[in-house]
Formats: sequence, structure tokens, C-alpha cells
Amino acid sequence: SLGLVGSEMCIRDSDDPVNKNYDTARVAEINSLKDLQEVYCKNIGISNPFIGLGANPDLNNSSVNIGWIYPGGLGLQRDYYVDNDEKTIEIRKKYTAHISKMLQFINFPADYANSAAERILELETKLAIPRLDKVQSRDIRNFNNPKKLNELNKLTPAFNWDKFLLDMGIDSLPEEVIVMQPNYMIALNQFLESTSIEDLKILMKWSTLDNSARYLSTEIEKTNWEFYSKTLSGAKKQRDAAVILYKYARECDDIADEGLEFLKEINFKDMRRNIAAE
Repeated sequence: SLGLVGSEMCIRDSDDPVNKNYDTARVAEINSLKDLQEVYCKNIGISNPFIGLGANPDLNNSSVNIGWIYPGGLGLQRDYYVDNDEKTIEIRKKYTAHISKMLQFINFPADYANSAAERILELETKLAIPRLDKVQSRDIRNFNNPKKLNELNKLTPAFNWDKFLLDMGIDSLPEEVIVMQPNYMIALNQFLESTSIEDLKILMKWSTLDNSARYLSTEIEKTNWEFYSKTLSGAKKQRDAAVILYKYARECDDIADEGLEFLKEINFKDMRRNIAAE
């Protein structure tokens, strides 16, 4: 267990770029699974690697949408946690180094960041193992598991699902939801009940930092790109921010007046040339 999470020894929230944007000081206040659930539901931008909620067409009646409950996002795809070939082992080492470097941007001392990164990998591996593998995930039928809320509560009683849905802003409780991976939900319950609150908190802190990296400082964004785009995907060069803005602007129907003024200052001929060169 990483019992120093949230202490002044590790994190000075006033200097924490994640906290400035997403009020992650609330994570330090978590003392129970009930608190964890409420902080996630009621604070926009705070992420978690445990569960997710979305609305998609009902697999049994495509004319209506239904709530889908699915595993939360991890820092790596499942295979990177479970495979043991030489390349995958090396990726895991680089991933822990990446986590440590990222945590130091939010004021974790280097030694503590290193131990936290190792613990995060260990915990994420536990969350990755019970998920469907690539082959299983290709068959949509494996996701078609409609459940009544009382059935969902039996799968993962550590979560109060009725309260979770209401805290997420749903006006009235649905009769049923699609639980994409029931076996994962059972394993998640054991994970939540056997893992210390401090470890769960550091997972939330890391998940939030990882998912928000491109919106924070230039250093954080670059470090995030170096691992995910360069190391994992083989990208050679990080795209210029103006190139990204140009592409985004073309996809937007409306641009605010101040955005238009800024765009006028960009040489779009050069931008198009750079994009074509990529």
C-alpha cells in the first residue's frame, strides 16, 4: 500500500497542474469506497480505471439507447499486462518509467514516484487480467449481457449502483443496463474490497493525469506523446500545435470570433503543406 498519497510529503496541490484543472484535491479526501464513488461522479474530469458508463444502442433493440457498463480505461492495452515476451516486458519497464516521470510533474519525490509507478503497474495488471482478450472482444455477442440493477448490484456490491447512476445525472433509474463484461465486474468487486483506499486513490490520480495530459503543461504533453505516440506507436515527430488546430478548425461548424482572429494569423498554406508531408 502507498500510504503517503495525498500527504504534503508527496503532493503540493497548489502547484499541481492536474488539480488546478480538475480539482483532484478531492481525491485526497477519499476515505471509503462511498467517497470514491461520489468524487468520481460529481467532479468533471476526474478519471478512474475501474468502471465506465455510456449510452449506446440496445443490442436487442437498436431503435432505443441503453446504458452500457464497461471496464474503466487503463494506461495500456490488456496484452501489455499479461504477455511475457521480451518486447512486452520491455514496454512494461518503459511504462513504469513513464508513470514515474509523469508523477514527478505533480510533485511526487523521485523515489516515491518510482515505487508508486511499480505499484500502479501491479494494480492495473490485476484489473487487466479478468477483461476479455482481443479475440473475445471481436464477438459483439460477448458484450450482450442485459442486467437488472439488482443483478448488477449482486455482481459488484462494493458499488452502490443506484446511487452511482443518480450521481452521474441520470434523472430516473433504468430498468436494465448492458453489462459488457460480467466476469470483470465480479473480479472488480474483489479488487475493490481487497485493495487499500490509498492505493485506489493513487490509481485515480494517475488515471486523471494520464487522461488529461494533453490539456496540461507543454512538458506533460510532450512526455505523454513520447511514450504513447513514439514508444508505443512508432511516431517520428510530434505534430505542431497549429497543424492540429487547423485540422480541428476544419471539422468545426462554428468557430468563436476570437478563434477566427487567431486562425487568420496562421499561414494555412504552410499548414496544409506540413500535413501533406506527414
